[in-house]
Amino acid sequence: MSKNTRRGALAAAFALAAAVAVGGCGADEPAAPKGWGTLEAGSVRVSYPEGWKVLEQKDRGRTDAAAVLVKNGTEVAKIAVQLKFMKAGDAGTAAAGAMASLQPGGKIKGNEQFKIGGDREAERVDYTYSAGAGPDEQPGGVPDGTLVTGADVVTMDADDEPVLVRINTTGSALSEQDVDKVVESVDVR
Repeated sequence: MSKNTRRGALAAAFALAAAVAVGGCGADEPAAPKGWGTLEAGSVRVSYPEGWKVLEQKDRGRTDAAAVLVKNGTEVAKIAVQLKFMKAGDAGTAAAGAMASLQPGGKIKGNEQFKIGGDREAERVDYTYSAGAGPDEQPGGVPDGTLVTGADVVTMDADDEPVLVRINTTGSALSEQDVDKVVESVDVR
C-alpha cells in the first residue's frame, strides 16, 4: 500500500469515527440530562426531571401524556403533552391558539420561533398567570392566586397535526435552566 493510499484510508477512518462520535450518540434521544425520564405521546417525546411522577391516563384529563412534581401533597410543576390540540396548518397558527387558551388572566412574556431537530418549525411561548384562572394543564391543588410561570412549545407532529407541550411551575419548583432543558428536549420522530 502506498503512502498516499494509507493516508487516505486513515483520513477516512478518522472521519468515520468522528461522525459516529458526534452524530451517533443519542441521536434518537431527546437532549436531556442524565437521570431524567421521557414522556411519549404519538411521535412526540419530551424529558422531565428526576423525581417527577408520570400521570396515568385517568389522572391527566385531556392531555396525552403528563408528569408532575409533587411537594407536600401539592402539584407544584407539570409538563403535559397534548396532540391535535386544535385545527391548524402550521406551528405559528397553533402557537396563536395556545396563547389564546391562556385567557383569562394570562400574560404573555415573550415568544420565539426555533427549529426542532434542525428542520421542524416550532414556537416557544413564555407566560405567567394566577392559579385558578389558567388552563386545565396547570398544576393541580395550587391555591387560587398563586403565580404560575409557563412555557409552551408548539410544533407540528409527524402527521402535520399541531402539538402542545405545556410546562407550568410555581415558585422555584423548576428553575429557568430546567425549563430551558425541557424545551430543548422536545423531539418529534
